[in-house]
Amino acid sequence: MVRFGSGKALPRMYTRWFGRNGDAAPRLAAHALDSYLEWDRAIEDWQMPILSSSLLPNFYKSLLFNELYFITDGGTLWTDSTAGRANPLQANPGDIGEGGGER
Repeated sequence: MVRFGSGKALPRMYTRWFGRNGDAAPRLAAHALDSYLEWDRAIEDWQMPILSSSLLPNFYKSLLFNELYFITDGGTLWTDSTAGRANPLQANPGDIGEGGGER
């Protein structure tokens, strides 16, 4: 849960697939260990056209990929909510952990 200064609390997005009981870390870590090779290939496929382009200056390439951490570490977060209210805990067919985790 993300708790805001106003007192409102909203669930983080990953809880949609890994549960909201506060015990999701083992399932989330297992999913990451099972998926990291696929993610690594996807990242490489995403970055390579830009990194190999001679039309883009090196400083731009560096800034584009090396500064992305600021999006997540700089105060951005992804909640499973709509209009300030937690969404019902249910996953879409084909989502991670089919069935939406624990309710």
